[in-house]
Amino acid sequence: MDRKSSKDDNTSNCTTAQSLSIRAQKKILGTMAGSKNVAKLFIDDRSAQLLDTLFRLTLDYTDGNRRRAEKLLKHSIKSAIKFIVLLRNDQFDSPGQLEQCREFRKKLRHAAVTFTSFYEVEFSFDRGYLSGILRDCGALLVGILQPHLTGKSIARIQDVFQFYAAEEFLQWLFVESGEASRADLKMAVEDLHQLLHENVL
Repeated sequence: MDRKSSKDDNTSNCTTAQSLSIRAQKKILGTMAGSKNVAKLFIDDRSAQLLDTLFRLTLDYTDGNRRRAEKLLKHSIKSAIKFIVLLRNDQFDSPGQLEQCREFRKKLRHAAVTFTSFYEVEFSFDRGYLSGILRDCGALLVGILQPHLTGKSIARIQDVFQFYAAEEFLQWLFVESGEASRADLKMAVEDLHQLLHENVL
């Protein structure tokens, strides 16, 4: 075997090993995503607090349907962890995917700014507008992750965005929710402000 073919074989082996390693990380971390200790390795405290608040809001909106609220929380955490694993392993390396990632972050920041503005500026809430931004975020994320994840994982992401981007949920959240949920909404806005300020989003 000449030196060139040996080098090619080594490159192929490295690529295969890296691919298997990433797949193993996604599978293990996805399975263990329900553990707060595992989630803390990948999700900062402020984001985790925001997810906890979102869980309480979901629980209230679904009239105490803990199974549904926990499922959405778990899907959110699993999706975030898999995205972070792929990002940290430089899997979004093509110019097209890098541009998609930049567009996703830009759109996500726009969603956060719009959300906080609708809460703070009286009579500014437009559920159709906010719903559209959130749906765009979901579509961009699916486009980025589809080449890397299974159909089941993609379906989880779609489920999360379909639920939280629904106009009915947003109408309840900003207009119809009770006192306890209004307090949680205020907390979510404060967390979003901090995440924007710290450039996490």
